[in-house]
Amino acid sequence: MWPTFRAQRLTQQFLLIGAKPKLRFTFVPSIENEPIQYFPEGFIEIFSPLVGSDLEYVPISEGLADIDVVIVSCHGSDFSPQIWRLRQNWPRNTLLAVWFWDNHLAHLNNFKTALTADIVFPSHKYSSGYLANPGSALGWHIPSCSAQWTIGEAS
Repeated sequence: MWPTFRAQRLTQQFLLIGAKPKLRFTFVPSIENEPIQYFPEGFIEIFSPLVGSDLEYVPISEGLADIDVVIVSCHGSDFSPQIWRLRQNWPRNTLLAVWFWDNHLAHLNNFKTALTADIVFPSHKYSSGYLANPGSALGWHIPSCSAQWTIGEAS
């Protein structure tokens, strides 16, 4: 059955990535929030403390050839058509994580997007059960409020 195959495939992807000496990841913020500039200028600098011996941030502008994990933020729109198109050109073992910032709203749109992901992370734990599906692993919730300010502004 497909859910069993999918679970085996995700397990293989996690094992391959976990065996690498350095995990390379990128973050793709949702274009939904560009008009309100939810992500302040220079927000990408927040990732710089994560760079270390076993984790490396790679800007999406460098391409996906050697990226292990792509993290996409979603805020309620259905991004499944765009993600399916992008995935056609991705390396086979690139893991797609979707971080839902507004999973307490737009359930149908979010669910459609969740079906395109390898793993989904809701920001609102109380409203995350509907994201469970046979094609994606449902990760722990990750609060979303941290992108509203740069580290300097928060300080």
